[in-house]
Amino acid sequence: MQERRDAYRHVSKTSVRYGMQSAQLKDIRAFDPERQGRCSFSSQQATLRRLDKAFAAFFRRVKSGDTPGYPRFRGVNWFDTVDFPKDGDGCRWNSTPHDPTTSVRRQDVGHVKVNQHRAVAGRVKTVSVNCEGRRWFVVLTAEQDQPEPLPATSSAVGIDLGIANFLADSNGEFVPNPRHGRKAAAKLDVKVNAADPGYTAADFNGHSGPQTATEGTDAIVELATIGVDGPTGTFRDRHGAVAW
Repeated sequence: MQERRDAYRHVSKTSVRYGMQSAQLKDIRAFDPERQGRCSFSSQQATLRRLDKAFAAFFRRVKSGDTPGYPRFRGVNWFDTVDFPKDGDGCRWNSTPHDPTTSVRRQDVGHVKVNQHRAVAGRVKTVSVNCEGRRWFVVLTAEQDQPEPLPATSSAVGIDLGIANFLADSNGEFVPNPRHGRKAAAKLDVKVNAADPGYTAADFNGHSGPQTATEGTDAIVELATIGVDGPTGTFRDRHGAVAW
């Protein structure tokens, strides 16, 4: 991204495209074999394609007269998925077929056991590794020569999604809300608290706040470092709990 930003800001308005950056990967991997060289070449190309799509969307909106935000760097937690465009190229699904436990093998990690929740139908085409919260997931796309159709029926039903119930159909049947979040709360051990930094001296208020920057972060640091037995559902400032 930095290369594209610099090229765009240059007086020459040079365009840097996917093909140019992809061609540089070979030299980058050779220069940094311990980090870049360990990763899948195809996966790195897939990341460059994502970047190319972001810039293509930006310039398309500019051309149409919109005022889009320029593509910018995201925090490390925003990049939560690594794509492998072809099974076996950098990442292989079911890498130990003779083992009763399914595994996936990443080129830069090795074999990792997978909790497979259902059988995979068809031939695996692409593999993605995704991080959600504290868990990692393997997402597959598979191709079937002839998918087996569902048995034909002569009935039709209307479905309405709701809040109190998950859905209601035209036959008057209700499916209760599964409440996955509530059921998983104990396993996830997520704590939700709010912090009030107070009126803190900062550039935007001309440093008129009575608190120092360190004092303004006291409540935030306290909540960020609470243990498993810490509070949840509270509103706190640097002096302690505050009534809602």
